[in-house]
Amino acid sequence: MTQKKKKGWSLGEHGEWAKYSNFDVATRVPLMVYVPGRTAPIPEPGTKTFPYLDPFQYSSERHYKGKVVKNIVEMVDLFPTISELAGLKVPHRCPRPSFDVELCTEGSSIVHYMKTSEKDMDPEAIAYSQYPRPADLPQQDSDLPLLKDIRIMGYSIRSCDYRYTVWVDFDPVTFVADFEHLHSGELYLVHSDPNQDHNVFNKTEYAGVVHKLRNYFKGSI
Repeated sequence: MTQKKKKGWSLGEHGEWAKYSNFDVATRVPLMVYVPGRTAPIPEPGTKTFPYLDPFQYSSERHYKGKVVKNIVEMVDLFPTISELAGLKVPHRCPRPSFDVELCTEGSSIVHYMKTSEKDMDPEAIAYSQYPRPADLPQQDSDLPLLKDIRIMGYSIRSCDYRYTVWVDFDPVTFVADFEHLHSGELYLVHSDPNQDHNVFNKTEYAGVVHKLRNYFKGSI
């Protein structure tokens, strides 16, 4: 069983109430996975897998404790993960373009994470997100532009250390982004700036980080 949490409204972070952005508050969700024999012991016959827990009498010591793995994963990882857990052949990676491919995946199975320690983290793991804009300056349809009106696309990467976003030219007819025409960039330090309020994209000491993260977009967009 897998469960992902849908997020509600923002509470004024970055001056916004809706979640039309690439910030963590709009894109990050928790993922819970239950696999008998892997993430928890196999329940005894006749016992309830998820019994009702009385909040007034509940004791965490009476129930099996799971573990938290803080690696970066994506929702597209669910398809290959469930395929592997079900004993099916994991679909191959989607080629570019993949319009004519009947079955493929852009995600990766995360079954191996179920065997890792809570302290083991993959520093190279990243997750992608994107959000469109019709123009650089705010206007009536800035949050929800029609496809034909999209002129700028914000592509974002989240790693365990950084949130990196670039806003570049976008052609709504060909769906092609032009990374040579940069409108603006964002870089946030996750550990010291978890709310992503202080953009250090233009600070020279982070030029190497910006260059490294920018290279992730090559061949993936």
